[in-house]
Amino acid sequence: MDVRGLTGYSDRTPPMTSPRSYRRALPDFIASRRPQFAVTITLNRDATFPGMRRKLEGFHAELDHALFRQGWSRRPSSQRSDAIWFFEHLASNAHAHGLLTIPRSFFFDGLCAIPGKVFDPHELLTETGRNLAPSADCDVQLIYDLPGAIRYAMKDWRDPTAWVLASEFHSARSLSRH
Repeated sequence: MDVRGLTGYSDRTPPMTSPRSYRRALPDFIASRRPQFAVTITLNRDATFPGMRRKLEGFHAELDHALFRQGWSRRPSSQRSDAIWFFEHLASNAHAHGLLTIPRSFFFDGLCAIPGKVFDPHELLTETGRNLAPSADCDVQLIYDLPGAIRYAMKDWRDPTAWVLASEFHSARSLSRH
């Protein structure tokens, strides 16, 4: 299935024009990214799309800094955290369901390994998500059933524009270094 146009915040004019065509194309697109974690971040308040997007940009910046320390923003996009996020209920109980990937070279047997440190990514992701807002909550699950995780992330997703790829937060410099 053609998923051109599903990547890139600035180019939101994909060949698919209906929510149904998005719903059909996205599971294969998500599966091709091989996410390891299902993450739900709840702000426990209302939010706007741009506001939620900024929160998630901060989440990925904090996560990448924790994983890679100095020079994290200059790393190639393929060596940074990535996710596809679906926004729900922005006018009441704003939350986002994300299917997140940590670069495979840092993820072994459920643990992350970086020079001089081995840690549980579940704890890091949960703490990073809770830092987004005073009342924020974050639920993190290792993905064992990818089709089920995709269905759950998309269960209440209705607006075909209410999603974002974390790679959209990467600088042009890091995107050009695939």
